[in-house]
Amino acid sequence: MRLAMKSIRVLVLLCLSNGWAVAQLWQPLGPDGGTVRSLTLDPKNPDRIFLGTSAGRLYLSTDNGTSWSRYAQLGAAEMVLDHVVIDPNNSKIIYVAAWNAQSPNEGDLFRSNDGGKGWEVVQALHGKSIRALALAPSDSKILVAGALDGIYRSRDGGDTWERISPEHHAEIKQVESIANRSGQP
Repeated sequence: MRLAMKSIRVLVLLCLSNGWAVAQLWQPLGPDGGTVRSLTLDPKNPDRIFLGTSAGRLYLSTDNGTSWSRYAQLGAAEMVLDHVVIDPNNSKIIYVAAWNAQSPNEGDLFRSNDGGKGWEVVQALHGKSIRALALAPSDSKILVAGALDGIYRSRDGGDTWERISPEHHAEIKQVESIANRSGQP
């Protein structure tokens, strides 16, 4: 019994010391500035990574995440940037879905046509709490947005939107995620 207890103590000490050693290998690489809510690679340049936060900040890394710079402040500081989507055919077109943490029923969809240097609010969805966003892999002009009040689709790169869920539907609301099927492994 004594030998078994001694073996258990040694095993526990080894596990704890190995766990401590492994924990020491982790180093923070991301920027300060809010909880990370989204992380997206540029499909044309995987060293270029966008990071959205719960403080309305969009960060950019151009060296595969080794260093980060504050790239844009989208909306108020309360904006939660949940989804960053980059057009795979033209990586200068970027969409960011956001909702307001202080007023959860409010939000916006932001769009950039110049790689993130300038941003506009997509007026058709202005004020909507956008919780999900996906771009169709077969046609990058088709976007689907999930909001607290339903699901919307654009067939023209976000210029116009139509509701595709029934208005005031009892179950198709508070949409938090949308999946797209790429057919890729």
